[in-house]
Amino acid sequence: MNTADPIPIDRRVAIKWMLTASAGAMLIRAPAFGAADPQPQAGAAGRPAAGYGPDPDLVKGYKPGDLWPLTFTPAQRREVAALCDVVIPADGHSPSASAVGVTDFIDEFVSAPYPDNVRDGRKIVDGLAWLEASRPGASAPCSPRRARPRGCPSARTSRTGSPRIRS
Repeated sequence: MNTADPIPIDRRVAIKWMLTASAGAMLIRAPAFGAADPQPQAGAAGRPAAGYGPDPDLVKGYKPGDLWPLTFTPAQRREVAALCDVVIPADGHSPSASAVGVTDFIDEFVSAPYPDNVRDGRKIVDGLAWLEASRPGASAPCSPRRARPRGCPSARTSRTGSPRIRS
């Protein structure tokens, strides 16, 4: 019998081959990346299903505000940029957080129409209102020395003197 000796492979190579084969099998069935759904999915009464609209095309590049209206005012954007730059300042090796678009990302996150984003966005916007009101000389309704109106977060001071925000 003239058969070639089997090629010895280790476990790592075998696992790579199996994963490649299974990924290839899934790609054969996929119509195309980024292909549009030919018909909207129908709800119970034959109408298009309610929801947030179509998913964004993940191949296309979007600018902030292309998918939904942004929430932050220019003053809030400046405040968020300053806070981001305190957390990740520019140094000799890398730019600051605001320079790489973290402010845009947070504004998109806060503005998204999904329930979790809406809930978390309210906390962020309320925290920014509290920061604005706690500045010296501020007479905004969310001032820490005044009664807390609806929508303003309550704040207590920790032992170190820094505020703890609760909503």
